[in-house]
Amino acid sequence: MIQGIRHSGAKKVIWKHNDLTDLEGKLKEWPRETPKVIAFESVYSMCGSVGPIKEICDLAEKYGAITFWMKYVLPKMPHLL
Repeated sequence: MIQGIRHSGAKKVIWKHNDLTDLEGKLKEWPRETPKVIAFESVYSMCGSVGPIKEICDLAEKYGAITFWMKYVLPKMPHLL
């Protein structure tokens, strides 16, 4: 996901991990009609935290953004069964 964003050539703004106040502050900087995509994951596998999905979607609606949600799927681990 990150590589795709980097290679797109689009302007990107990075918000603090799961920090809704930071995200909203960054969304406020742009007019509602400016296209915006909020890209995030549901479960961050490196630290195990869960993204505030509903709240992110609420902010997207409020500021005219769309969301790109990366759903984490736990791989099968036969050695743990």
